[in-house]
Amino acid sequence: MKTIDSILSVLFIAVSIVTASFAARSPNVIYILCDDLGYGEVGYNGQEMIQTPELDALAKKGMRFTSHYCGSSVCAPSRGSLMTGKHPGHAYIRANSPGYPNGQTPIPADSETVGKLMQRAGYTTACIGKWGLGGERPDGTLNDGFPTQQGFDYFFGYCDQRRAHNYYPEFLWRNEEKVPLGGKVYSHDLMTEEALKFVDENKDGPFFLYLAYTIPHTKYQVPELAQYADRDWPEKFKKHAAMTSRMDRDVGRLVRHLETLKLDKNTLVFFNSDNGAHGEQGSEKFFNTSGELRGIKRSMYEGGVRSPMFAYWPGKIRAGSVSDHLSSFWDMLPTFSALTGEPVQGETDGISMLPTLLGKPQQQKKHDYLYWELYERKPNQGLRMGKWKGVVVDRRKGQKIELYDMSVDEGEQQDLADRYPEVVERIRKAMNEAHVPSPLWDKSFPGRMFNVEAACEVSGVSNPDAVETAGDIPTGWKWISRNGSVTHSSLSSEWGVPHNHTLLTTMQGKQSFHTDAEETPWVMIDLKQEQPIIGLEILNRTDGKSSRTRNLHVWISRDGNNWNQVFKAGKPERRWLVDLSQPKQARYVKIGLVNAKPEYFHLKGVKVFSKSKKGAES
Repeated sequence: MKTIDSILSVLFIAVSIVTASFAARSPNVIYILCDDLGYGEVGYNGQEMIQTPELDALAKKGMRFTSHYCGSSVCAPSRGSLMTGKHPGHAYIRANSPGYPNGQTPIPADSETVGKLMQRAGYTTACIGKWGLGGERPDGTLNDGFPTQQGFDYFFGYCDQRRAHNYYPEFLWRNEEKVPLGGKVYSHDLMTEEALKFVDENKDGPFFLYLAYTIPHTKYQVPELAQYADRDWPEKFKKHAAMTSRMDRDVGRLVRHLETLKLDKNTLVFFNSDNGAHGEQGSEKFFNTSGELRGIKRSMYEGGVRSPMFAYWPGKIRAGSVSDHLSSFWDMLPTFSALTGEPVQGETDGISMLPTLLGKPQQQKKHDYLYWELYERKPNQGLRMGKWKGVVVDRRKGQKIELYDMSVDEGEQQDLADRYPEVVERIRKAMNEAHVPSPLWDKSFPGRMFNVEAACEVSGVSNPDAVETAGDIPTGWKWISRNGSVTHSSLSSEWGVPHNHTLLTTMQGKQSFHTDAEETPWVMIDLKQEQPIIGLEILNRTDGKSSRTRNLHVWISRDGNNWNQVFKAGKPERRWLVDLSQPKQARYVKIGLVNAKPEYFHLKGVKVFSKSKKGAES
């Protein structure tokens, strides 16, 4: 009996030692991701107008990265790269998913994700904030990309990334249930409280918290202007600054909470942004949100893809350190693998950054190159190879590579392609090597370069476009607006005029036009000359009833000043076919909303039709 007791005692001691060792070598991890925060939008990277004292202090106490890159230059593919450890030439998600019902095309069920790896390593995992990689099907069931099916024990926030544009939502998700909010609660504040609560409940750890804040993505909404209330700035920029400073405040609250619980020395904190600054409504120039870098969100220039990352881990990461190690979002999966000892299941394009984080650069493996491709407005490419940066602005016009020497020209002002053709060819070879064709996104696809039919089929949902384009245009109608021009009440700079032009040239994708939030937003089509208009086909956006345009009015005019209303629709439809019965002479067509409160105005496509001039009304 004594022998058995002795054996049990030895086993108990051994288990205790292993458990203690596991706890010691398994730090908690918090990965904070902002939405559209520019490289130059924080004080530690030179921002002078927006105050970020908490972030500045943490960056000073940790390691700041000057050559860390986002997974892409827009939301969904960047987050997909972060979660799955693949660059955009190999990743499942290559861009946003225009026309896909209820949000983004979901990542497949068998995806390896950071959440799954951390679960296998024994961590309690949470995603709080904006997910954007899958969610709810139109029938109310959850698709394979839902966060609780992709490695997260707890989820609170937005699944559909478009709903995340509104900081006063009707609901947020808690795990697989909707929490009604009635549009009365500021979502960012709820995320912070949920994060603090998660840390409290899992302080015995280890835990992994992916805190995906939505600030400073528009809409410009914030409960108070705080220290900016009396600034002599436009109201929209006061809100922008107040939002960013509010987020800064709450990151500080979270870190101090770790200190109170005595968890700070066993918690690795990352801070980052999903892509470059949004530049909405002139904010990029007003605040210089990209700093000295060129470009913003959706661009392959540095301002679109370089991230303002720092890492903070007292006692492990040397305070005040700065790293120029070439790294990206797809390095996070193997980094967490090295940190926890849990192997990655499947392939990754990443390399663990753990040696750099721990101050051992001599042990750090390096990338041959970093690669990006994107299908938004223009199919572009980018590649960083050592000190060289290659950019292709529009692959539909050929693979014309611009070349920049990042060691002396971080602002990408001097194109050296003609001077170093051999470097250009090395970059071209690497770009072609890195690109594996996707069945969902391709530069040859019409419209938004997204195959919504294939995406719907592979994820088991019906294609809404098949419904809304059904129905015949009356015989004798001739499409006349294809070569027209478009003006607008306040075109959102998120889309820009070139993309806006597709309103008249394509009827595919999610949307081709949207304004900022207004009470009476409108878009006006100039047909270039008077024509006998007989009707219109107007396609609404396809991504959920609550987001579709309503209270729609149509006016026509011969001179652009005197307008005649010819159509009114009170409720949202996916498609309106406007038949004027008899042709009416007009040069201008205006389509707009009449709202009780400011709303965004979205349309997917418009066709204006004529008949012969014979019999047309004046």
